[in-house]
Amino acid sequence: MKLSNEQLKTIYYGALDIVEVEDGYLQAFQYTDSQMDYFRNSPFTFWYERCDASNCKTFEMTTAATKISFAYKFNWKCSEDTVELYVDGLAYEIKYVKDMGQEGTLSFELPEGEKQVMIYLPSDATLLVKNFEINAEFTPAQKGEKVLWIGDSITQGYDALHPSRRYTAQVADFLGMEEFNRGIGSEKFCA
Repeated sequence: MKLSNEQLKTIYYGALDIVEVEDGYLQAFQYTDSQMDYFRNSPFTFWYERCDASNCKTFEMTTAATKISFAYKFNWKCSEDTVELYVDGLAYEIKYVKDMGQEGTLSFELPEGEKQVMIYLPSDATLLVKNFEINAEFTPAQKGEKVLWIGDSITQGYDALHPSRRYTAQVADFLGMEEFNRGIGSEKFCA
């Protein structure tokens, strides 16, 4: 079945807002419009790009599906990054951003039976999605409270190389919370 964008939003985690942009794609944001304007007009132009990234967003559900796919388009790419599929808490398939075209379709084959599925989106790229298809019913993940992370590139996940390996994702996943990550690469926070 092909999910509407409203249905897709029910399994899209880690965003302040999820907006339909050009050509029916969804883009998730972790900052308000006024905050994004601030970053856009900052002398540090890379802050805007990093704040616009699909940083720390996930699709999460329980399903018996054996196939999931969705159309994607990149607005921006920076470091070596990945889109990762986890099944029942274990890495199942990894797609490298460097091997993905500017736009296309990602497809994942899943094992038989009921399972928890999590797809980590890139930390250091802006990935838009649409036309999410799944060949079975699904139930959105049940998450606890949101945990807010503030910091620099380490918090954003730049050095982790895989979105699932970020310390923020590890802690949030362990606690069953929804990660709300506002790490900004190259930002410095002083005590």
